[in-house]
Amino acid sequence: MLVEKKLATRLLYVPSGQRCFTSHTESIDEFYLQLERDVNPLDMMGNYLADVSKFPDVEEPNLGMICLAEFVDDGLWYRVQVVGILGASEYEVLFLDYGNGATVQKLKQLEPGIAELTRLCTKCALRLPENVKCWSAEAQAKFVELTAMGETVFTVQLHSPGPSFATVELFLDGRNIVEQLVALCDKGTGSSPDAMSSSFFLGDDNRLDDSYQLEDDKVHISHVNSPAEFFIQFNNSFDALRNMEELLAAKAKHCEPIAAGDIRNGLFCLAQLVHNGKFCRALVLSEVHGGQATYHLVLLVDYGYRAAATDLRKMPPSIEEMSRLAKKCCLEHYLPTDEVALGAARWSLLRSRLTELADTGKAVFTFEIVRNDCDPLIIRLFTPAGVNVEDLLRDDGAAGGGDDTINSLVASSSNVAGGASTGGEAQRRAKPKQAFFRAHSDLEFVENYESSTAPNVDD
Repeated sequence: MLVEKKLATRLLYVPSGQRCFTSHTESIDEFYLQLERDVNPLDMMGNYLADVSKFPDVEEPNLGMICLAEFVDDGLWYRVQVVGILGASEYEVLFLDYGNGATVQKLKQLEPGIAELTRLCTKCALRLPENVKCWSAEAQAKFVELTAMGETVFTVQLHSPGPSFATVELFLDGRNIVEQLVALCDKGTGSSPDAMSSSFFLGDDNRLDDSYQLEDDKVHISHVNSPAEFFIQFNNSFDALRNMEELLAAKAKHCEPIAAGDIRNGLFCLAQLVHNGKFCRALVLSEVHGGQATYHLVLLVDYGYRAAATDLRKMPPSIEEMSRLAKKCCLEHYLPTDEVALGAARWSLLRSRLTELADTGKAVFTFEIVRNDCDPLIIRLFTPAGVNVEDLLRDDGAAGGGDDTINSLVASSSNVAGGASTGGEAQRRAKPKQAFFRAHSDLEFVENYESSTAPNVDD
């Protein structure tokens, strides 16, 4: 979903815990996995493509085209992608659902609905342990022996997705096969942890990929300031957050401390938190003096909440460019200015109710993006039962007594947006409320942040 909206770049992954086997192997660093659960789809695809007479020939092939080609070893036709045009009637192709390549002389057309189906194999590399320099020739041969040309069934564990391949671990009879391979390799420092961590978080445009979220549109709320400003994390972001934490812990010790005279509100840096000693990516909000100590109030961009920090260090560019793992959002029919319109008491009640619904990040929601051209993102949130969270907030407001200010504001905004309210639930409204949304980024906003308005550290 986010890829189509150009909010993310697609990464390759394999769901952990699945039984699988290799469909093609080049080396330990390049092999293709098929999932056991995809055997039936593979058979169905084969049956559908069995009668090739119904598919017309490709007259003018082009690079990247998805079509059909014959695999000469069995005389059957499969989905392929054209990766090279070698000459007249000679093409280099990649078999999309298996991973092997071939040179063919004839191609047949494939309707878009079949061509666009998810590929039934994934390009992978086995995780190289940190105490191993590289895979030896003996380890490569042992890996080929263990895979047994696709006859061995493994259990896969995803280590990190990536734009070109997924890094995985394979288990056979409950044991990691790396244990057998490491014994055949020279010990020493392996690949840089930065490469692993970068591939985990980044695509070509430095944005987090929605294919990493195995449940696609499932999110939880990591922090609530109000219905007009809260932060969401994707439901499967635990590994990403853990990897970020490990990466920052390793990087921070090599980063230069920031001199007191260079610290300013809005500075993006690594901050060591007072309460747990961990380093996080943070925006400086203000300087706070408490007794004999001076510390800084910072916004943790991967979580959305504020904390006190003492040690601030310069941010490496490679880490600064990584996507933020918490996305700032606003519910569709709320505005930052609603605190004035509704009154502090009602606004506090709404904040408390949304915090209660979030259940300290345990509650899972689905979401829809209404607008992505502003900051924060304008979204709709739905419970697992399909109830719009805005309806729950309004119901709570009505139950709490007082006039129906929220409902009246929403109704009037629906009229302004171009039509009378239907009186139904929020998910049936045709248009979002048209009003002011903060256009500045977090950085621009906090550069003008007044220290006198900074909340308490316990906020």
